[in-house]
Amino acid sequence: MNAEQRGEEANRVLQEPLLKEAFKVVREKRVLSLEDVAIGDTSTMQALTLSLQVLKNIEGYLKAAVRDGEFEANKRLSDAELEALRGKRINW
Repeated sequence: MNAEQRGEEANRVLQEPLLKEAFKVVREKRVLSLEDVAIGDTSTMQALTLSLQVLKNIEGYLKAAVRDGEFEANKRLSDAELEALRGKRINW
């Protein structure tokens, strides 16, 4: 699978209603849990913070795949445009 295809697939995944809901619900539950943790319970705080960071990293990975795919698509179009211009005379 090339970068453009990966980007399209990542975009499709990110648009899935169930995945959107899952990201939202898990994030909200972790934040609520973090707000309720006892001040001295650092191990629970760290675990909840880590789970929020993992969630953010997964979402970021998918968004980066979308951006990379869009970049490759634009690059390909630019290469095609350059190829179309090759050999054409430029009148000054």
